[in-house]
Amino acid sequence: SDLILLGLALDLLARHALLTAFDDTLRAQGAAIASMVEWHGRRTVFDENAGTLSEFAPGEHSEFFQVWVDGKPLARSPSLGGSQLAPSPSGSGVRWSTLPDGRRGRILTLTFHPVLQERPDPERRAPAATAPAPPTASLAVGRDSEELDRTLARLRWAMLGLSAGGLVLLAGVLGLVIHRGTASVGRLSRAIGAVDANHPAARLEAAGLPAELTPVVERLNELLARLADALERERAFTADVAHELRTPLAGIRATLEVCRTRPRDPAAYETAIDRTMGMIVQMQSLVQNMLMLARAEGGELAHDAAAVDLAETLRSAWRLVEEAARARRLQAHWSVTDGLAARADEELLRMVAGNLLENAAAYAPPGSDIHISAAAEGDAVCLSVTNDAPG
Repeated sequence: SDLILLGLALDLLARHALLTAFDDTLRAQGAAIASMVEWHGRRTVFDENAGTLSEFAPGEHSEFFQVWVDGKPLARSPSLGGSQLAPSPSGSGVRWSTLPDGRRGRILTLTFHPVLQERPDPERRAPAATAPAPPTASLAVGRDSEELDRTLARLRWAMLGLSAGGLVLLAGVLGLVIHRGTASVGRLSRAIGAVDANHPAARLEAAGLPAELTPVVERLNELLARLADALERERAFTADVAHELRTPLAGIRATLEVCRTRPRDPAAYETAIDRTMGMIVQMQSLVQNMLMLARAEGGELAHDAAAVDLAETLRSAWRLVEEAARARRLQAHWSVTDGLAARADEELLRMVAGNLLENAAAYAPPGSDIHISAAAEGDAVCLSVTNDAPG
């Protein structure tokens, strides 16, 4: 549409320029013919040399003119023959019209006063008022527009050809750009489809892609990196859970198998049940931690902060690992003030403390010490759990 509007604008500008030049030539001819109309004091005379001009001679491409003085014909071009060249009823100007020989053309109508040739003799001292004023003359000059029309037609065809060529070229360029763009998108789509869901560590190559797709590839690579990290964390978490569950499950199985070997007294069964219950509590705590972590990663972990007795919460968490610590001859050293309060979610705090104490007991060298301390630091409470494990 822009090319069409541009073509129309160029056509109008060219038409105006050519038509203006054509009319200027017509006005120059009219001025030349008007200069041949002379006023000799009491009569109007037309210079007959105008009739000898070649463009006004009879012929195939003749031009025409006719002169009137006070509405009466004064002179006419030989090319008119027996025809008339009527002036414009609206006065001076240039208009489109049909020429006397039937051709299409432009006719100039001009109103003027003849050139004064005879002046009063100064020695006669005749009053200026006695000299009659020059009459009003009118002139019509006609010229066919065949050459102008041909030039305009050639110009239109040239602009039409250029527009068509431009459209074809533009279509070719657009087709090439679209083909390259879709090819790049296709390559990127195939590269994305080739990413293994179980191994998202692969990265997409941005080389050879359009600049518009480079930020998309960069964001996709960042997403793949986050997915790879999340998958690695999930695998590590699964391995840790399997490792943690294996020990209590093996203990439960061993206890039950021992109980089945021979009948025992009720006290032995109670001991086995208590031991089994301890391992089940440990497993339950682990499963609860797993569910808590899943809710936390999903943004669904709710908490209710309140004043919590930190000493009581820590001792409650220690009771879950105390038996394992005793089996490894670990000695706990406490430095927690009774009644020390912290504002937190009691259940979540007990879970965090249980994880810290369980890790401390699991990785401390046998027969070593575990130090548990808590102290107020301004508006916060600092909790510290340390052991003698290397590193």
